Amino acid sequence: MPFHACGSARLDISSDSLRIDLDAGDTYVVPLNRLAGVMRGGVREAPLSRRYEGKPGEYTDVEGPHRLSRSRPGAAVVFVVDGAIYSIAMRPLQGVVHGEIPSAIVSQVITDAGQLSDASGRQATLEAF
Repeated sequence: MPFHACGSARLDISSDSLRIDLDAGDTYVVPLNRLAGVMRGGVREAPLSRRYEGKPGEYTDVEGPHRLSRSRPGAAVVFVVDGAIYSIAMRPLQGVVHGEIPSAIVSQVITDAGQLSDASGRQATLEAF
């Protein structure tokens, strides 16, 4: 199953959460206390909130229908937004949560030919530079 990098996940100390920034400009957060249960495997899913930025330093988090869950083999956490499937590998995520690394890559699972063509085109463009 092909993946392509489409964002990053990092700690947001001010809200005690994991902040997920997608390249499309969307930002989501999941509270660290809820994420911990998913990472351990004791909890099936955690709520994913959409973050709306306001004035500098101000934001509003709105919990929606999206959920973050652990993949079946346990190698990643996954979430679905607007039909797109996103994944964050577990080892880098653990490094972020424990403060060992600043961020982890968020990848989109490529599920159809149109997405594969678009991702291949972007990769070819990146390799040209």
